[in-house]
Amino acid sequence: MNVIISDGRTDWMKKEDRIMTCMNRCAQYKHCSSRFGTDCKKLGGSEIPKIRQERRYGYATGRLRKGG
Repeated sequence: MNVIISDGRTDWMKKEDRIMTCMNRCAQYKHCSSRFGTDCKKLGGSEIPKIRQERRYGYATGRLRKGG
């Protein structure tokens, strides 16, 4: 017996589910530019995510104040 599971939701709902899966389960969410969801290698899938390196200095992000 073959069972076919179809997902009739719209594309934005599917994309939102992928992003929420990454946000809730992955520690590298802030640095990832792929956000595959359950297809990600870190979450048990087969796709290798693209992880951006952290900036060495926090000037661009506003974490450091001027003058110390």
